Amino acid sequence: MDLLDYLFIASYLSFLVLLGFVIRKSAASSLESYFLANHKLSWVYLAMSGSVSNFDIAGTMFITSLLYLLGMKSMWVHMMWGIFMGAFFMSYMGRWVWSSRVLTPAEWMRFRFGHGAGGKFAQLTYAIMAIVTLASSIGYAFQGVGKFASIYLPYSPHTCALWIIGFTTLYALLGGFQAVVLSDVIQTLILSISALIIAGIAWYSLEPA
Repeated sequence: MDLLDYLFIASYLSFLVLLGFVIRKSAASSLESYFLANHKLSWVYLAMSGSVSNFDIAGTMFITSLLYLLGMKSMWVHMMWGIFMGAFFMSYMGRWVWSSRVLTPAEWMRFRFGHGAGGKFAQLTYAIMAIVTLASSIGYAFQGVGKFASIYLPYSPHTCALWIIGFTTLYALLGGFQAVVLSDVIQTLILSISALIIAGIAWYSLEPA
């Protein structure tokens, strides 16, 4: 990579940390502010934050493969899990969870199943499942991010992963849920603009068969 690429990466990571410092005070005012941003984030930001996690080459290749194998009828696959399931969660589960005013999914289990033995068991079960799942996800991300970043950066995969996850952890700890959502919004904009540019370059580079 060129010097300009390194400057862009350093500027982006520095901006995320600065963002965490800027909103640190409001995020630290209460637990609800830290975990839920006081319920003041726009649904547009939340939608962009939720979608950016699936904005990757794996999903693109999956959609392209289905289109190649099934033709246009492959669009029904995306409509099934991408539209109908999303619409269900937004119109039913989203409002249900929102009105409960709980902070965490484990707390939701107590709200849903009560404060008796069944509710406590459901809460404990979810907490254990969340710890195992998140630990596995972080380990997977550590390996994947490190191997990917080491292609472009002159460091080992573990060093790259430690730096990237370190920056991510720092701004997440500082700004809480609001910092995470805002950083996802920025990533969505960058990825969307980049995808349009790449698509335009590919389109104009094609030659008639």
